[in-house]
Amino acid sequence: MKNKILIFGASGGLGRYVEETYFKTKYNVTGLSSSDVDIRSFKEVQQFFQNKDYDIVINCAGININAVTHKIDSKEKFNELEKMLEVNIIGNINIISQCLPYMRNQEYGRIITISSILASKPVIGTSIYGGTKGFIDSFIKGVALENAIKNVTINSIQLGYFDAGLTHDIPDTIKENIKNTIPMKRWGNLQELINIINMFIHTPYMTGQNIKINGGLDY
Repeated sequence: MKNKILIFGASGGLGRYVEETYFKTKYNVTGLSSSDVDIRSFKEVQQFFQNKDYDIVINCAGININAVTHKIDSKEKFNELEKMLEVNIIGNINIISQCLPYMRNQEYGRIITISSILASKPVIGTSIYGGTKGFIDSFIKGVALENAIKNVTINSIQLGYFDAGLTHDIPDTIKENIKNTIPMKRWGNLQELINIINMFIHTPYMTGQNIKINGGLDY
């Protein structure tokens, strides 16, 4: 059994829970935050992965900047959005490109990254954020084709509204309205996220897939 897990975004609500969960198992777990490695920097990510041998890489890192597109009217706002693009898109490219050589060489690897329901069911003000998550869902399909012969799988999890992470940044009045639109009338819980991660780890025939876990919200 392969047993070395690397988690990016371990300081956030989602990433911290994933890290703590796997610390309690037989896996050898390393959790990283942005203060450890700036995933926007190719050089930092490349240097980090030199002589490292992680079998499973989970990327929970991501940021959300809300913006109505026609109201991007200042350099300051654009700079905020540029940082989001760098973390959500460039960060994923850097992580995935640099963990692949070891995985391909040993002919085993599991890469899992976090997407969002806003990629397929956007709301006003989330067009750019949703677009960054839509990139992830598309990107992993091509990477899966490139690496399937090496027993390296890559999949994404399109999260709905969970009782953690960015959901806590939504104003309380809006949160109740959102919950009422969810057919199950509740937030997702983090153990349900772990269930999907475990499925990806233990199902070698599943690659290039985006799993939606959202309480039925987009059906």
